[in-house]
Amino acid sequence: MKKSLIFVTMFFALSILILFGCGSQESTSKSIKSDLIEQEFKSKIKETAQKASTNDYVEGELIVKYKTNAKSSEIQSFNKSLGVTVKKSLGVIGDGMVDLLALPDGLDVKAALLEYMNNSNVSYAEPNYKRYIRTTIPNDTYFVQQWALNNTGQMMGGSVGADIKAPLAWDYSRGSDNLVVAVIDTGIDYNHEDLFGKIWINSGEICNNGKDDDRNGYVDDCFGWNFAKNNNNPMDDHGHGTHCAGVIGATTNNNLGISGILWNVKIMALKFLNSDGSGGTVADVVSALNYAVKMGAKIVNASYGSSTYSQAEYDSIASANEKGVLFIAAAGNDAENNDLSPSYPCNYGLANIISVSASDQNDNIASFSNFGPTKVDVSAPGVYILSLINLNGYLNKYFWDGTSMATPHVVGLAGLVMTQPEYVKYNFSIYQSRAIIETYVDTLPAFIGKIKTGGRINAYKSVTALLSPTNLYGEFFGPTSAEKLRIHLNWKNNATGIDNIRIERMQMGVDADYKEIARLSPNISSYSDFDIAGESTYRYRVRAYKGFKQSYLSVKERDVFTFYTNVIEVTTPKDAGFYGGGDGCSITAHSKNLSKELTVDVFLIMIPLLIILNRFVRRYR
Repeated sequence: MKKSLIFVTMFFALSILILFGCGSQESTSKSIKSDLIEQEFKSKIKETAQKASTNDYVEGELIVKYKTNAKSSEIQSFNKSLGVTVKKSLGVIGDGMVDLLALPDGLDVKAALLEYMNNSNVSYAEPNYKRYIRTTIPNDTYFVQQWALNNTGQMMGGSVGADIKAPLAWDYSRGSDNLVVAVIDTGIDYNHEDLFGKIWINSGEICNNGKDDDRNGYVDDCFGWNFAKNNNNPMDDHGHGTHCAGVIGATTNNNLGISGILWNVKIMALKFLNSDGSGGTVADVVSALNYAVKMGAKIVNASYGSSTYSQAEYDSIASANEKGVLFIAAAGNDAENNDLSPSYPCNYGLANIISVSASDQNDNIASFSNFGPTKVDVSAPGVYILSLINLNGYLNKYFWDGTSMATPHVVGLAGLVMTQPEYVKYNFSIYQSRAIIETYVDTLPAFIGKIKTGGRINAYKSVTALLSPTNLYGEFFGPTSAEKLRIHLNWKNNATGIDNIRIERMQMGVDADYKEIARLSPNISSYSDFDIAGESTYRYRVRAYKGFKQSYLSVKERDVFTFYTNVIEVTTPKDAGFYGGGDGCSITAHSKNLSKELTVDVFLIMIPLLIILNRFVRRYR
């Protein structure tokens, strides 16, 4: 009997300990969950406060979203206690009502943020941030007439948006004074008031001393060279070359004249055509191109051509190709198919050549423009183009048409691409720059089947296509009724033309290097990582990817990865639902895959013990 009493006593003591343990386990789990929720809440307050430090918001206003179960009477009472009024209801957004609040004098936005973020009825609060048009409009007198850069329908019944999106592109790239563009043409009015500071000057030459100071074979070649007359004065006596130069790089935002595509550039004047636009020869072109390459030009504007093939001209462009010089050429103005009736130099088909047709103000191919499904690469504005001419001219009569006018638009875009700050860090080749220009055209019905890319150039898309993602932020979140344990990542996508986003992770002390854990669509900017362990530290980074397919690119050049975001480090707690815990009383075993759990109710374990107890008592009764 004593043995029975002792055994029964021990059994019930053990049961009480187990039950108390379960209660303790439940309260511990709830405590951990509470701590995690508080941690998440404090993190949101901190993040909101950091954003508010920009001061780029409307003073005296706050946007607040209330929780689904928020009590109206409590909200009204809280607002009244702070002297806050509802300026405007923004309606139900998602699962809660959103209001725009007016703050009283003496309550600034940052202080109000803290008050509302700590209110249990509030889902979130944030300043009423300001928003702006992302575009740069220069103050040049005649910019409003440059439909090619920004088409508002202002010219000859033009279509809004049928332009190269220059003002948007200027927010990201404006050229560089280290970029030299050679214009091989009728010369350039290097004294033009709207080209002030934009003309290339030979730093190795002392002007007018009668000597070849830099020993390049040309005496006193301060601004370039006149190959038509073999002298050192490449002054434009026609206007065509100055018109091209103005499109490329007229001084922008100087309250004068027109806007050049490249705010910063040095334009090299190389004259090979006479005052009537004729007289140029292949020998002159070859000499001019060799000079341009030797003196540091990176882009050549070739708004000239004919129907005759020249091996010498081909070889000189091929030599420029080997030196990393981009050669952009007009397709011609005969309304012909260049696939059937070749035009040179644009038809040579070298990897450094971009062949250009002309588009009009309604995104059609200009009536005069040559085209070619395989031989003409892109289209660019070439109708009613306002630019400069010689003798300080740029009045309304200087609207010119031609693929000659379209070509400098592509030259200007090439300059924006090659000097875009992030692209410079990528160290893109000229072929990758060409691929960017050709890939990110606006594909349009009028060009499909007639132009190789099927489109008109888009400067904005070209300079933003491969921007790196930024502002990576991550947090650990404990289990909720809806979600499991996870590390949640957020970042900002900046690129407009990528194939996918790639997330990489490294578990400290386990992985030797980062491993790719996900590939996401370009428009996704958040990710939850559920495959995590307790008491571990993880590092994350994110980057974007684009695969180009152009045949002139090497295999290596076809794959472009952006720079990584900032690296973040997130540590998971030791006990946060990884091992045991949760509602009720159970024993939980986790496999390596956290989604697989073995859960056994403790009371099921006690059933066989009760059976043994019953038999034991009967035996010793």
